[in-house]
Amino acid sequence: MTGILLLGFLIGMQHAFEADHVAAVSSMVTSGSSVRRAVKHGLAWGLGHSLILGAVTGLMIGFGLSVGEGWSSIFEFGVGLMLVVLGARVLLRLWREGGAWRVHKHSDGKAHVHFVTAESERTAHGPAEHAHRHGLPLGTISIGMVHGLAGSGSILMMTAVGLDTPSDAILYVLLFGVGSMIGMGVLSAIIAVPLHWTSKSLKVGNLAIQGAIGLVAIVIGITIAAENASALM
Repeated sequence: MTGILLLGFLIGMQHAFEADHVAAVSSMVTSGSSVRRAVKHGLAWGLGHSLILGAVTGLMIGFGLSVGEGWSSIFEFGVGLMLVVLGARVLLRLWREGGAWRVHKHSDGKAHVHFVTAESERTAHGPAEHAHRHGLPLGTISIGMVHGLAGSGSILMMTAVGLDTPSDAILYVLLFGVGSMIGMGVLSAIIAVPLHWTSKSLKVGNLAIQGAIGLVAIVIGITIAAENASALM
């Protein structure tokens, strides 16, 4: 049993690196100003994912409910639409911010040219640059919950329900959730480091990375939605 529970933890870590999860979290951390904030979003995604998996698994055990393949496909279709929206939001934000080359002069008379966006011009060298957002990112938690109901999440719940005792099933889901939180936290840090670095020293590269993330999220979303559209017919 210990081996099965450890496997659940490891699968949870691997689960975080599935393409649709990577696309979703990547699109959420593109506008983050720090690696810490990006990791916070990753952990929040894992928390939402774990909460819904634990809740539904409990209902399946307690009331004998099941998640049919048709419902799983419907949830997957919803995930696809969500990814399209997230990717489009990234591209829309980039379009709104725009960008241009500016000459910046310091008090000692020295000047240099750098690429700025509308957002960076509003916050550069001001106290807002160091502002931090507190509290749980509820939007990210909600996105994690949507992912929890989709395809591979349903398979996990069926696996858990098939274990010998309800306590083993809940513990399996719990360890899976911890693994997914850790995996998504690590993934978010990996994504955030180049975004954070380029936001300070290579604005054009930063915008290119964000744009690529937005486009990939849209493509993956359209693909997932198309593959599961038949469930709505």
